[in-house]
Amino acid sequence: MNVSNNNINSHILRKKVLEISQVNNQTLLDIGAGPLAIIAARDFNCKVTSIDISKEELDIAKEDALKEGVDNINFELENATNLSYKNETFDSVISYCALHHIPVNKRSNFIQELFRVAKEKIIIVDLNENGFKQIHSNDDYKGVDFNLLENELNLLCKYKIFKIEDNNIYICFKLERIKKQFELAEIEKLVYNCRKCPELNIELPNTSLMGQGDSEARLMFVAQNPCELCAIYRKIFYKGSGEVLDKGLSRINENRLTVYITNVCKCHTPNNRKIRKLEIDNCKPFLEKEIEIIKPEIIVPLGKKAFNWFDCVDWYKMIKRDDYRIYPMSHPAFIIRNLDLLDEYLEKWDVLRNSYPTAKNANYR
Repeated sequence: MNVSNNNINSHILRKKVLEISQVNNQTLLDIGAGPLAIIAARDFNCKVTSIDISKEELDIAKEDALKEGVDNINFELENATNLSYKNETFDSVISYCALHHIPVNKRSNFIQELFRVAKEKIIIVDLNENGFKQIHSNDDYKGVDFNLLENELNLLCKYKIFKIEDNNIYICFKLERIKKQFELAEIEKLVYNCRKCPELNIELPNTSLMGQGDSEARLMFVAQNPCELCAIYRKIFYKGSGEVLDKGLSRINENRLTVYITNVCKCHTPNNRKIRKLEIDNCKPFLEKEIEIIKPEIIVPLGKKAFNWFDCVDWYKMIKRDDYRIYPMSHPAFIIRNLDLLDEYLEKWDVLRNSYPTAKNANYR
């Protein structure tokens, strides 16, 4: 991902880094006292601890924070290569252009310490060769060898790389679950900002609604598109059809928090009209990415649109695809209109239940 704008100043750049890093409402350790701590506390509602090895730099940072009216940052004297904090003290740890200030022989310790005290992820931002030359050409600091950095990170975690101006951003995840949640949030931004389809995603109730549920779900349900109430209340399968879905989930010992539910089209259509082929096609990359991220064992298409999307042939028949199985079922809204079929419909869920041996379910979480 490249963001290019020559007019980005240092504060805007820091804010953009925090936006990309998804740190809202987190406990955050900021390495190297500076403006980023103020922005994180004020604009992202983070509970920030900002550290530096220099008491003078900490005093300056404290004064700057008070001038900005931010008085809820903890400023502490710490050596980032030997932190005093316990393991997983902070949700996220961020090093903004601090790594090149660390002696080369201590950079490995620095990275490992950041990783140790983080619960979810670490963010390392530093200048690329061009940016380093512009700022530190006459200094004794040594620029970051990003090949060595990536080798170090490969031993610790999976990571994503972003670039803004002359900065490389590494977001490193301690758990696969956190990485998946991060990637789904990235997709949600793309979905929310999509304007490919005329009439759609412009205002409530025609706004988009991303998939919901467990990022590590073994079961993924794919329906048609959000109804009006779903769009308004930001909940897939709201009220009637949702109650039917919940009955089915309960029958197989699952719930909305343990599965993943999404749609082939992410937007509610004006006046409840049927979704069009173009709209489904425009949303196709989003659904493909959801499947790629979650990697479910079984996908359950709900209703005809999803049935066709997955090129199904028979209803209520489990089939094997390359990376997952598919079990197409009627949409819960159809059952709402034909309540005499409810018991028979719920019995069809037993195929899913039998696909989850009890022992396997017990160890799922």
